[in-house]
Amino acid sequence: MQGVEKMILRQRSHEDLSAGEWIPTQCDMCYNMCGILVRRKDGLAVEIKGNPEHPNNKGKVCGKAFAGLMSLYSPYRVKTPLKRTNPEKGIGVDPSWKQISWDEALDIVAERLRKIRADDPRKLIMWFWERFNARLFQTFCHAFGTPNVSVGPSHIHCGSNRHPIDLTYHASFRESVDFRLCNYFLLFGSQLGTALDTRATAAMAGIAEARARGMKMVVVDPRYTDAAKIANEWIPIRPGTDAAFALALLNLLLNYLHIYDANYLKLYTNAPYLVRQDGPYAREPGTDKPLVWDAGEGKAKAFDASDIQDCLIEGSVTFEGVLCKPAFQLLKDHVKPYTPERVSQITTIPASTIRRLAQEIGEAAQIGSTITMEGVELPLRPFAVSWHKGSSAHKHSMLDGISFKLLSTVLGALDVPGGVLSMPSLFGPLTWPVPGKDGLMTLGGTQYWAGGGTGLYPVRKIRAPETIDLREVFPFRLSGAAFDIMVLNNPEAYGIPYKPEMAIIFRTNVMTNAGSPQEVSEALKKVPFILTISTELDETAEFADIVFPDTHYLEGLSFFSDESVQAGGPGVFWYSLLQPVVDPPFKPPFKVQHGADIFIELARRGGFMDKFNSLLNIAWNLKDSYKLDPATRYSVEELSDRRAKNMFGEDTGLKWLREHGVLKQEKTLKQAYHRVFHNARIPVYFEQFLRAREEIDKICQDLKLELDLSDFQPLPDWKPCPAYQERSSDFDLFCINFKVYNHTFGVTASNPWLNELADQRRTYDIWINADVARRKGIEDGGRIKMETSYGVVAEGRAKLTEGIHPEVVGVPGVFGQWAKGRPLALGKGVQSSSLLRRGLDTIDFLSGALDHCVKVRVSPA
Repeated sequence: MQGVEKMILRQRSHEDLSAGEWIPTQCDMCYNMCGILVRRKDGLAVEIKGNPEHPNNKGKVCGKAFAGLMSLYSPYRVKTPLKRTNPEKGIGVDPSWKQISWDEALDIVAERLRKIRADDPRKLIMWFWERFNARLFQTFCHAFGTPNVSVGPSHIHCGSNRHPIDLTYHASFRESVDFRLCNYFLLFGSQLGTALDTRATAAMAGIAEARARGMKMVVVDPRYTDAAKIANEWIPIRPGTDAAFALALLNLLLNYLHIYDANYLKLYTNAPYLVRQDGPYAREPGTDKPLVWDAGEGKAKAFDASDIQDCLIEGSVTFEGVLCKPAFQLLKDHVKPYTPERVSQITTIPASTIRRLAQEIGEAAQIGSTITMEGVELPLRPFAVSWHKGSSAHKHSMLDGISFKLLSTVLGALDVPGGVLSMPSLFGPLTWPVPGKDGLMTLGGTQYWAGGGTGLYPVRKIRAPETIDLREVFPFRLSGAAFDIMVLNNPEAYGIPYKPEMAIIFRTNVMTNAGSPQEVSEALKKVPFILTISTELDETAEFADIVFPDTHYLEGLSFFSDESVQAGGPGVFWYSLLQPVVDPPFKPPFKVQHGADIFIELARRGGFMDKFNSLLNIAWNLKDSYKLDPATRYSVEELSDRRAKNMFGEDTGLKWLREHGVLKQEKTLKQAYHRVFHNARIPVYFEQFLRAREEIDKICQDLKLELDLSDFQPLPDWKPCPAYQERSSDFDLFCINFKVYNHTFGVTASNPWLNELADQRRTYDIWINADVARRKGIEDGGRIKMETSYGVVAEGRAKLTEGIHPEVVGVPGVFGQWAKGRPLALGKGVQSSSLLRRGLDTIDFLSGALDHCVKVRVSPA
């Protein structure tokens, strides 16, 4: 198995019980990827607990894992394929379902697929969320011939700016913090460490251990979050102003305290690249490589020249008669207007607090310190900045995220001990960083992130739009969730040369997660045929023409390897199996099927099995005897076995994984802290934005689209959200949306145990500052009404608290659901998506984020 350790489960409880009674698998109630053990008795799953041998969570799980039993045995599960008999569609409209056989349902769908594929395969669109076999589902779409496939459970509610930036700065889809060595942790708009964000269970343990040894944790958020409760300091901030705060810290560090890691900037970033006065790099004639100034010889050289003595990063020089400045000097000049006094007016954070934090951060970074590991001296930078959904849900989202990342960059605190690390660690076993044409880091290897994309470099080919999410026009964003519904409602206006005729929606509820339900409803009604695959009849299923019943995660088989949530730093790479613990609790004629099996069968009946298998060989990098025969219809079990053996060796196939549940491989030092082991650079200056803006502008002129492309600028700024333009003083509060730890968006809202917990904790309540509420006549536990200036009204129960900024009301989760097929979720909370307004002025064209910052007026209901 070439360095792979076969991990045998030896916990005492396993040995004490009858053989095979406790079964290792993976929890899939949220995104934490916790290893669990399920006790089976008389063919039923009767108990769940954490797997102490799993490297991700080490035996710890949250309440959602235990509650998996309740969703498994829910009486509201879909048990057989359903066919719509009522042609009318709309919110609350009864589909008048008719039960049909699997053969009939598959034939109906396959016939649609064949007709569309023969006409124009782009007319099929697909939204899905399935982390375990994401490539299989994408490959289905690619084999069919449609580019219209979108991955994401949360649609508009995810970190639209996080993932492209992490790909750019870490060459990985996510980041993690090195809590083993971090001494100062600054957290923006995220609840990392409190059962939220990626690898939350592991992060909880990491933060707890770090806090116990003295790490300082500062949370910047409009709301006193669960993360703030475990922090040293909570700094309430006006929504949508985080970038201004970050840029003020940068200004103080660079121009007043003069604290930055010059060596890191010279070696590992484009800080030395010479920039012309009109914005582009100065480039070497003939090679077109960006130039740096060798201060030792007093001349310009290509950035990768082997004889550079010392790169200039400050000041200015003249090259071929043109005044040029290093990118770092431009950054220093650019942030000077962000003084503490000005930013205090923007953010409501006192200027003295901004100055204090800059000083603390600069000292915490310990510029120049080192640590020796395995005989190798590495930089030690025990400072980390992290953020997620809260700070990314804004019109100028990408500029916000870049501002945060530059704090870590100038202090040399990325992918070195104590700082922010790639997740998974690079250099293997399947990925590694590669310098691109201009020397900036890109992702290489055989295991790209399942969603595709290259981050902010290199620039994807820009061309006339073909997909409903307009990805061809906007090359830097990974998610097109803000665009697709808008384009579906009027494809001609955006140059889409066809009208979608079929949608497949798998394990995601676009009706609640994609913005205003009324707007989404109108979009779905324009699609002639919709197939949904789900365990319950949710709000999206009510728009379906055919519903396929999906397996529960304790009934299905998936070999975990498509999406990695490995921790950065020392430790192990791990690969888990999600395996069936019990059979579905239904007797004939009722039957459910795993989503992967459904798609495989649709490829066969749809007439593109050969293309599907051939592309899957490429997507999974299957070699030799493990390659798929194009003409053979394989089961999920056969595919999982081939893939595992292809990755880990003949003796480590599906049988081995079923028995042991998880496989791990020790990391090397190079894999744990990769920064000093390669020469691929990260940006402080985004020259590529300028080039992209010119190309995008040409396409927009052809399409007669008037878009504001001003965010395509090489250095970040704070810019106000559209809500700041609200003219009426009646709408005086910002409404924000936040995640809650005991639910996964609205997916788990029908789970009785989690509902009981949510009721006890008043999870569904609308947060409002106590003093503000009293002035408006709103009582704790009383009804509260929120209204927008564009006519949307929402009501809920008020929670009066000092733990929210006085200019803010906070709406939890994605609740307010109405589907009759999930009765336990009815009447719970507020549908926060309904308050959002989608338009060209509320979408970030860099990140694809939809602005969640809304002005409302509130009153007693």
